[in-house]
Amino acid sequence: MTGFAAFRYFSIAGGRTLALVNEPEMEGERQAPAAGDIRFEHVSFAYQDKKALQDVSIVFPRNTLTALFGASGVETVLYE
Repeated sequence: MTGFAAFRYFSIAGGRTLALVNEPEMEGERQAPAAGDIRFEHVSFAYQDKKALQDVSIVFPRNTLTALFGASGVETVLYE
């Protein structure tokens, strides 16, 4: 990736990040923080007939922030 292409790529990504940060906070009851780690074991997921995850296991340690990301231009779902 050339210098200009990298600059453009990260400028767009930064703009998307700022748009997310500036979103108004959702209303509703806050849930209590998880008491321990969040663990998914042997998870599979698909969008209609298109497989997205197959037999994935992952642990999200308590009191940490984890980011999962894929290729640019694919659908993104964010969870906190």
